[in-house]
Amino acid sequence: YDLLIKAYKKYCGLTENSWPLEIIGAGEEESNYKRIIHDLQLDDKISVLAYTNDIQSSFRTASCLLLSSRWEGMPMIVLEAMEMGVPTISFDIQAIKPLIKDDWNGLVVEKYDLDAYAKAMHIISTNEELRNRYANNSRIKAKEFSIDSISQIWENELKRICKDD
Repeated sequence: YDLLIKAYKKYCGLTENSWPLEIIGAGEEESNYKRIIHDLQLDDKISVLAYTNDIQSSFRTASCLLLSSRWEGMPMIVLEAMEMGVPTISFDIQAIKPLIKDDWNGLVVEKYDLDAYAKAMHIISTNEELRNRYANNSRIKAKEFSIDSISQIWENELKRICKDD
């Protein structure tokens, strides 16, 4: 979350009405992140919350998921956010390519470009119509990863394999 915190500081410089940031599940690095938050004088704007098994509750009130990972496997948190209609801002990492289409269901910025990430936060926080469009498109995209969709893909593939034998 160090990149996210630093990008958030830049975002705060772009607007007088910055949104608060909640970091959920900081883990082993929590004390390090809290130090960065304090050093950047963001104690009143960023909350570090414990890990939860009920992320859906957080998504019900969230306007955006901020994925600042340097790398990911399959980021399940993005799928969960999409299903709940929460758009994502992410760095352009390989794992995000099948999930987020830039300016369709979220915003994708160049890897580690904190200025671009901050601008993306500003864009999404100041444009409700855009957020709503991304939210609707996120729900549409999430359906591609539903159990029914994945089951159908597997069933078709198994039929193809069995037919070839």
